[in-house]
Amino acid sequence: MQLRQSLAFALATLITLSAAGTGYAKDGKKSWLDGMKVGVQLGYFNQVDNGSIPQLDENGSVFQAMLMLDTPLTKEDHITIRAILDVISSASIVRDHNQSWRALQSEATGDVHFDGQVGYRHDDNVWGVGTHVGGSGDFAYQSGAFGADGWVSFFEKDTTLAYSLEGYYASLQMIRFDGHYDPAQTRTTLTQALTLTQVLTPLTVFYLALNYTHQDGFLAGMFNSVFIDGVEAVENLPSTRERGSATVRVKQGIGEDQALELGAREYFDDWGLLAFTAMSTYSLYLFEHMLLIDLGYRYHHQAGLDYYQKSFTADPNRVFQTSDADLAPLDGHQGTLRLTFSNELFSKETSETGGVTVEGDYYTRSNGLDMMWLLLGYRGEF
Repeated sequence: MQLRQSLAFALATLITLSAAGTGYAKDGKKSWLDGMKVGVQLGYFNQVDNGSIPQLDENGSVFQAMLMLDTPLTKEDHITIRAILDVISSASIVRDHNQSWRALQSEATGDVHFDGQVGYRHDDNVWGVGTHVGGSGDFAYQSGAFGADGWVSFFEKDTTLAYSLEGYYASLQMIRFDGHYDPAQTRTTLTQALTLTQVLTPLTVFYLALNYTHQDGFLAGMFNSVFIDGVEAVENLPSTRERGSATVRVKQGIGEDQALELGAREYFDDWGLLAFTAMSTYSLYLFEHMLLIDLGYRYHHQAGLDYYQKSFTADPNRVFQTSDADLAPLDGHQGTLRLTFSNELFSKETSETGGVTVEGDYYTRSNGLDMMWLLLGYRGEF
């Protein structure tokens, strides 16, 4: 249950190089790095099983490393690069009948997952457009991605409308719960988002987002299973899914050093899953805005999927069946503490852009799964 030493060394080196870089060559002239923005983030995720499904042990841990680069071509044009590496380092589902086969629901123990993306952006004074392509994969999952987005501002930038389109095509190696292989399957996902950001007063901002997602292909979990009269069988879910959500947030400044943000989100899909989320964040600046403290709370309630049960009895008329804990009826409570340190706090010679972020989250759910994650990030500009 530890991150490989070679990965840790590489990430530590990357952070050091990112933080120490300058935008000038030895002769004082600007180098090709001038203006480049760098972001590095390390994450640790841990899932604790407190009795979700009796037959399964769903404890698991994931380590994540992320690198983000934004390189200016001109004042308005930028190239963006993102790379993410996930390492699953602990056993999760330990099956009573097959102790040698260990898998996390939708992931495999020991798996290394990589995600990469490259994009182009043009941001003018009152409008912008962008596009990107990418890919991700591990030993059982390979995916290609594309996306495009645009935004435009009105009324002296008090009103901003934005639209984005994301598409994914994935190939899945069908490694089942007992280790046997079925023929490979595919999955297609297309997501659209429309957002409105409205400045109501100098201290008040309103945000509205509408999202729609269409999926088709193999939509069940490759490794997922159900228990029917005590006998393990494969999960089965429909081959299409229509999903939608609406999010509203209002952020209110309180003087120069504080802000309170309140929000709500409603989710629905044609599988019968309904969910409501309420969220709040209190923000406080200290030390002349060199330290930002964010305290967040999130409440999540979902009714559960029509096809979900913890266990099943035999029924020849039943077509779809799942015991995926993420599709169960549940109530969840999440607390967040985030500290963001300005680069100026460490050195007056560094860029004012960016800083160091430390975040801790704990999420407890009524269906027996608790989660916690820790994040350490750095943002800077050459």
